[in-house]
Amino acid sequence: MAQTSLKKDAAYVYAGYFLRYASLLVLIPYYGRVLGPINYGQVLAAMSLMGIVWMVVNFGLSQTGARDLATAANREETDRIFTRLIMARFVLAPVGIAIGIGGTYFSPLLSSDPLFGIMATLLGLLSAFNLGWFFQGLRQFRRSMTVEALAYPLNVLFVLLLVRSPEDGIYALVALVASAAICTATAYALAFRQARFRGWVFADALAEIKGSSTLFLNSVNAMIMITGSTYLLSLLSTPEQVGYFGAAERLIAFGLAMLGPASQILMPSIAHHMKYDESVSGRLIKYGLLLELAYGLCVMIGGVLLSPFILPLILGNGFVPSVLPFQILVCLFPFAAFRHAFGNYVLIPQKKERWLLLAFTIGNIVNLIIAFVAASHWGAMGMAAARLTGEAVIAAVLLIVALRLRMLPLKRFS
Repeated sequence: MAQTSLKKDAAYVYAGYFLRYASLLVLIPYYGRVLGPINYGQVLAAMSLMGIVWMVVNFGLSQTGARDLATAANREETDRIFTRLIMARFVLAPVGIAIGIGGTYFSPLLSSDPLFGIMATLLGLLSAFNLGWFFQGLRQFRRSMTVEALAYPLNVLFVLLLVRSPEDGIYALVALVASAAICTATAYALAFRQARFRGWVFADALAEIKGSSTLFLNSVNAMIMITGSTYLLSLLSTPEQVGYFGAAERLIAFGLAMLGPASQILMPSIAHHMKYDESVSGRLIKYGLLLELAYGLCVMIGGVLLSPFILPLILGNGFVPSVLPFQILVCLFPFAAFRHAFGNYVLIPQKKERWLLLAFTIGNIVNLIIAFVAASHWGAMGMAAARLTGEAVIAAVLLIVALRLRMLPLKRFS
């Protein structure tokens, strides 16, 4: 029965995930055609600032919150976890606001119209106070996705109503802020039926921030590895090489993002069963590892074989030089799948994410060293090779950790 429910939850989460990308397939071409490259670039710069504000204020708290709630024994413990997680975000909010102000001031695109930076900062704060982690921790995955999925049609509706000319770029951000505010208010209304604030203690918030610092550093490492490659290539090679690599990397990022919904379900479920029924958690860990490794291998094989035909069809014949970098990048999928599964299903539920930080740090150092040498000589191909090597090193370090600490679920979970 539990396994059937888990499969239904997974289907529901992935349905919501596809709804998100369906909305992007509508909005991205609409932005490009209505706003034009310059005004759309201003919106993208604001969205980049929003992501930084979100990452700082969230500070890895979503993962620790979901993990802790999954093991809560009663309503009182749930209330305490809920309170300190929200208070920790309030403590970090001034830092996020300062970053928003600084990011606006130092960006030529945003400083020309500071309202873009203001809206980006507000959107980052709203995103950081999102309660998806709360419902995931209580294993109410369908409620979590229902609230989140509400944002997508609202985004499309507000954008189509407000963004009508190249000068309307700011209204794209207004639309996002409006939909985020509606969804956040809805989430808190539902959450207050199951939890309430209990004992606002500043020291508890600081302790929560300290406890989430390793996961925050992991997210910074991931950002450098995943989103920083294209920017680094822009410093080392020609605009054409940046375009070839960036187009291929966008498609790779989409494929890697498909691993996310599975961890939203399995990570809190595994954390819960590790405390109350270890045999069930072992089966879920094996299921998650095998599922993600199979996905990684299938994507790698399919990407290598089909990319010469599919990439020109999707991106146009001008992006034929993206095929070889894409074929190199797609080979990282098995390594990234193992890193994602082992980190989310073994290390994080056991509060041993420091090993994930170690692996990420070593992999990033290798990635950056190879990138500076290879990308300057071979452009997109060199950067793709650096990214692949970095992911392989991360997976190798984690495999060594797993074998040395006997953390892989073999006979004892059979």
